[in-house]
Amino acid sequence: MDREVHDKYWTQMRQEAQALLEDPAHDKQYWVDRIPLGGNDIAALRAFLNHYELVASGIRHKIIDGSLYAEWAQAVLVKNWKMSELFVDAVREVTGDDRALWEFQNLARKWES
Repeated sequence: MDREVHDKYWTQMRQEAQALLEDPAHDKQYWVDRIPLGGNDIAALRAFLNHYELVASGIRHKIIDGSLYAEWAQAVLVKNWKMSELFVDAVREVTGDDRALWEFQNLARKWES
């Protein structure tokens, strides 16, 4: 995938994720009921959040330079975590996996303080 295509894809995915996650009608119970049904919206949200999970894991394992990434996108990462918390809580409840997206959560909370 060339850079222009990637940038357009990422921008669209981010916008769709933000619209879904910031919708006031989408509380935790909405997501608990919706996640098992799957669909393009759930897949897009998981792909969006998995990006941050991979980045956070890369930083923890020192594969990605954390200080460089923080200079570039710390505020965005923290903002995206905050708007994702209800969805992540619902994922954890539905899957029974308390560590789902833990790397993302841990880095966001570290950078938030």
